[in-house]
Order: sequence, then structure tokens, then C-alpha cells
Amino acid sequence: MLNISALAKKYGLSRTTLLYYERQQLLNPAYRSSNGYRWYGQPEQARLEKIIALRAFGMPIKQIAQQLDNEESLVEHQILNGLLGEHFQQLELQVQKLRVQQKAVLLLLDKAKRLKQNEVSKDDWVAVMQAAGLSEQDMTDWHTQFERLRPEQHQQFLELLGLTRQEINNIRRTE
Repeated sequence: MLNISALAKKYGLSRTTLLYYERQQLLNPAYRSSNGYRWYGQPEQARLEKIIALRAFGMPIKQIAQQLDNEESLVEHQILNGLLGEHFQQLELQVQKLRVQQKAVLLLLDKAKRLKQNEVSKDDWVAVMQAAGLSEQDMTDWHTQFERLRPEQHQQFLELLGLTRQEINNIRRTE
């Protein structure tokens, strides 16, 4: 049996991380002593090893909780494969979306000279983004990220497109 500090040290985690896992119902001590110390046995350590492995794959806490909760009723590797497969598909969709955005940025970089000369209008910009495969939601997400990361440059960009102050305020407000 290990107390929480020894368990944290053994697995290279912080005590705070283990307490967080307890609050999330991922890992509970085998028992608590009269002085309030948490004690963890082999089953808890095995469960922690699974949590660490799933976190290393980037799996969210909620999915880890589902995996561990369902483990008793289903064959473990089938669940794990299903969850990892689902997580992989989600990551793949994110990568595809980023590639579409990357393609749009490359198209815009090719037209950067025209943009500086104020030759690219809002309609040109929308056409380029659509040609790159971005949906209306993707364009909104792109503006949101631009606004979040570089608000001043986003403002300048919108002004270069020749948008009115009202249009700029509407775009920046929706972010």
C-alpha cells in the first residue's frame, strides 16, 4: 500500500493531479486511515497506470471515465480500441479542418500584394476562403481565432478589406 505522496512519486505525478483524479471519480483510494491519509493498493495502481496511458494518447478525462466505468461489463481492449478509434477520428477531423485553413492562408499569402494595395475586396476574400473549402462556420472560426490571437492585426486586416466600421464591429463582436 502506498500513501498519496508515495504514489505520486512512483508515477512521476503531482499530488494535486491525484487529488484531481479523485474529484473526477477516476481514482479513489482503497481506504483512508483515521488520520485522513489516502492509501492505494495494487488495483488502484493498475487503474492509475491505465489513466496515465490514456492521458498519454490525449484522451479527455470524460472518455477515460467512460472507459474505466465500462471496463467491468465489456471486454477491455474492445472498449479501448473503440474509444481510441473514435478519438483518432476526432483528431483526424481537426487535422483536416486545420489543413483547409492552412490552404486558405497560403492562397491569401499569394494575394498579399494585392491586399496591401487594397485590391482585394470582402467578396474576393470570401471567394478565396470558399475556394479553399471553408464553410461559413469555418470562416467564423478563423476570424474568432484571428481576433483571439492578434486583435490589432485582425482590425487592420478588416480595414484593408474596405469594410465599414459597422461591419468590422459586427464581425469582431461575433467572435
